[in-house]
Amino acid sequence: MKKFILPVATEFDLTLPYYFAGVGIRYEQEHIHRPIGHPRYQWIQCREGKGELYLRGNTYTLEEGKGMLLFPNEPHEYFALTPGWTVDWIIFSGTETERFIREILGVRESSVLTVTTPYVLAGKLEDLYDTAVSALPAKNILCSSLVYAILSDLLRFLSSEKTPSMTHRLAKLGPVLAYIEQNYHRPISLSELAEQVGCTPQHFCASFKRVMCQTPLEYVNMVKIRKCKEVLLEHPETSIREAAYSVGFEDVSYFCSIFRRTEGMSPSEFRRLHR
Repeated sequence: MKKFILPVATEFDLTLPYYFAGVGIRYEQEHIHRPIGHPRYQWIQCREGKGELYLRGNTYTLEEGKGMLLFPNEPHEYFALTPGWTVDWIIFSGTETERFIREILGVRESSVLTVTTPYVLAGKLEDLYDTAVSALPAKNILCSSLVYAILSDLLRFLSSEKTPSMTHRLAKLGPVLAYIEQNYHRPISLSELAEQVGCTPQHFCASFKRVMCQTPLEYVNMVKIRKCKEVLLEHPETSIREAAYSVGFEDVSYFCSIFRRTEGMSPSEFRRLHR
């Protein structure tokens, strides 16, 4: 039996960063032909069987572990290749949705993608369906949170032939992140970090920024600031200068500038706030 809901978006929904306009669970997919596309984003992942997507003149096969992320207003057609092609799907939008997909997820056009752990996303979609059909108060907000959770899982578990999943990319950076945690208190060169993953400094820097959305230096400084906050709170007798030196900052003015930029206040203000 098809389990799905297609709610009417309220004025309030339209103001949310993320909202859903439909969700289907264990849905036996019929033939869909949309010459002008759909007005909202769609994520459709295969649960059982096999289907085919026709998009931009190309044909893609959809089977277990794969899904299609379809952008608004793009012509497409999809249909079953085997009897009982079963999918889970969500139709969604929101004021922050386009930015998340393009800038954070890094997907710029409708695509067929691999889900490394499809059962996790399927579980979140089931949670969304259960919440949507419930009588819970403020369920609009709960559903919005679940849409964001689904998008976050897409960020973690999506991959393509050319791009491994975020989880895989973070795992590859594991030795680098561990090295920084162990050596943040002293100067660390880009070459040292690149050696941890066996690549050139240029390639490492580009890869690191693509995964972490910040440069290696910015990440090292973030770790230093985090460690320094611990020093400031756990050792109130330690001066700001000593705290900065203890985590590897050699220039106190530079340290204070970085601290204010990341925390929105000076080290002294931070210490007073948490006393």
